[in-house]
Amino acid sequence: MAFKYFKNKLVRMERFPIFACREAGLGAKINPSKTSGNMMNEKAKEKVSEWLIDVSKYIATAVVVSSFFDTMANKALVFAVGILSSLAALMIGVYLNK
Repeated sequence: MAFKYFKNKLVRMERFPIFACREAGLGAKINPSKTSGNMMNEKAKEKVSEWLIDVSKYIATAVVVSSFFDTMANKALVFAVGILSSLAALMIGVYLNK
């Protein structure tokens, strides 16, 4: 393991120099590029939007399948809540995907 001096501090060097800079207290001077932060943010938005679109499909499928059973007391309420929640998840997912 190699050691180097950073600002009069003996710091253990690792495979990635960013860790050594953090140990030496130089982390505040290292600014990540704005593109990498935005790119991760876009990836996260894309994953959440895909998940919400899938949830929308699952809710719509559950409402259709539940219509085959006659044991429900209030079918209109089940359809209304199912359709509204499915549309809400779909609209949020599409909004995040744009």
